[in-house]
Amino acid sequence: MMSVIAVQSVKMVTANMLLRVFFVSGALADCPHNPSLFITAPKNMEALSGSCLIIPCNFSTKPDQEFNSVRTFGVWIKNDSRFKNNRNNVIFNSSGTVTTYPMSITGDLSQKNCTTLFSGLITSYTDTYFFRIENGPFLGTASCDPLQITVQDSPPSPRIEISGDLKEKESVTISCSASTPCPHSPPKLTWNLQQDPPNNIEENTDRTFTTKIQKTITLSDTHDGFTISCSATYPVNEGREVKTAEERKTLSVSYNSDSSLLWASTVGGIIIIIIIICLASQRGEEMEMPASKTEEDIHYGEINFSKQRPEPSSEQDRGQQQDTLYAQVKVSQTANSRTQTADGPEDLYAQVKKK
Repeated sequence: MMSVIAVQSVKMVTANMLLRVFFVSGALADCPHNPSLFITAPKNMEALSGSCLIIPCNFSTKPDQEFNSVRTFGVWIKNDSRFKNNRNNVIFNSSGTVTTYPMSITGDLSQKNCTTLFSGLITSYTDTYFFRIENGPFLGTASCDPLQITVQDSPPSPRIEISGDLKEKESVTISCSASTPCPHSPPKLTWNLQQDPPNNIEENTDRTFTTKIQKTITLSDTHDGFTISCSATYPVNEGREVKTAEERKTLSVSYNSDSSLLWASTVGGIIIIIIIICLASQRGEEMEMPASKTEEDIHYGEINFSKQRPEPSSEQDRGQQQDTLYAQVKVSQTANSRTQTADGPEDLYAQVKKK
């Protein structure tokens, strides 16, 4: 099934390419090496069925050609510039002799302006067109300047453009534009950035027209992921109906360098504070732990000194002796002492009772 679809697609593409080659070759088949008439106009134009098309056009002749600006008529020919072989290819003559297609030349032919209004468009008007001048003795067809006109039932989608960097705190200008082949009935643009935006019609360098709306905003993190929706509504059939096309674009806003540094500094500060709190908490726990008690607390009562250690006289005295400590202290007497033994320093005993 997939192979069949692929083969059909290839056949369609090949057919379209051959059709284009056929049209181009047919259009340029009668292009002489030294044409006498030239026009300046877009090579390709698209229009909407039920609407109109303004064809910007100027013509010029060879310098040696005589041109009478008083009595000049403009002629439009379709499909093949060699209209003598098929008179039905002549679809409009400003003299009023042919008005097969709803056309009117709005430009001043005496000033070599052949701008034309093509109204009441239908899809069958899709074709290649040639312009011709009939001016007394001068007759010329711009065979080397074909114009391809394509009429579609559906309008083209508008275009959303953003000028500037999509970074936080940056100001950018967002615009939505739609081609305006018929400036007499321009599309109305609306979007979700603002209500009832002012529509402006601008003339392009090729003298075609574009309808445009725009708005300048300062980006923030709230715009990241925001989808812009723009609609172009074209009035058709003299305003009795409308045709609408829509375009969407999602914003992807990045952080600028200043915000990134601030964010990194903030995160780094938070991490340092957490580390300090953890260290302080751990140190506090170590300080609160009770020290181990390795020595016994001893409280002393009366201290009695004697020259010799007393001996226990009874069993009761032996019991009390267990709670009594003795310390031997050697005392050295000075030369001025009145009593001095032959043995030298006296031994004193301190008797201490535990509580």
